[in-house]
Amino acid sequence: MVPIIGSRSLRKRRGPEQVIANRQGATFVRDANSATWLAPVNNSDLNYAPSISVDGLELFFTRASTAASATPAIYRATRTDTNSAFAAPELVTAASGFVEAPSLSADGHLLYFHKLVNGTYVIQVVRR
Repeated sequence: MVPIIGSRSLRKRRGPEQVIANRQGATFVRDANSATWLAPVNNSDLNYAPSISVDGLELFFTRASTAASATPAIYRATRTDTNSAFAAPELVTAASGFVEAPSLSADGHLLYFHKLVNGTYVIQVVRR
């Protein structure tokens, strides 16, 4: 079963923290290893709109830097197995400009996101 990755607001941080939760019956329960597994992802920037691959080995999310002139960007973090921490995230350069809300297709070949183009958000897709 694929875990759910979500955001949880923290009062001492500037942005939400990404967390991993697993379905247990009709509810979701935060995984006890969530903080450790996502430590390289969570920082003082605003990290939101996570999307995890079906196998749980890739995590795409939006990061908005706290720098005044920064625009949101999409990042990708990977791990070797579902019991390991994610590595430091890397910028997805195929999605440039003011981009947010990545969503990975079930087969892992398409990454959908929206991009701000001339004041309008447009759904875009990149293939790998």
